[in-house]
Amino acid sequence: MRPFTPDEMKSRRQDLEAQFLDRCIHRDRTEAESPTGQPMVTFVDKLIYICALDLSSSHEAEQGDERVVTSGRVMLPMSALGVITAEDRIRVTHRYQQELLVPMEFDLIGDPLPSPDILSADIRAVRL
Repeated sequence: MRPFTPDEMKSRRQDLEAQFLDRCIHRDRTEAESPTGQPMVTFVDKLIYICALDLSSSHEAEQGDERVVTSGRVMLPMSALGVITAEDRIRVTHRYQQELLVPMEFDLIGDPLPSPDILSADIRAVRL
């Protein structure tokens, strides 16, 4: 079997991304100072991406020295490679092309991993 040509890979990627029916906001982790002068972590909205959320694939994963139970997996376009990292969050605002009344927010467990066509990362729900 011959490898895919660059044009074939581009076409495959576009076909896959056309199936991404969800929308998420990349939330960048930022160090800040509270009104009382204490250090704190905040998350700032950055870029909007199409994505695909799979909440049926919960499992245990390693995060640093601990094991955590994931809430599922997110698939992202390759344009997010190197932009979204394990320290960031994503906020899902649209599910199946419908706007959510209450957005869902997730921590990423590890950096998104590239496959030939997409990025994917395990996620864990954040209680706001």
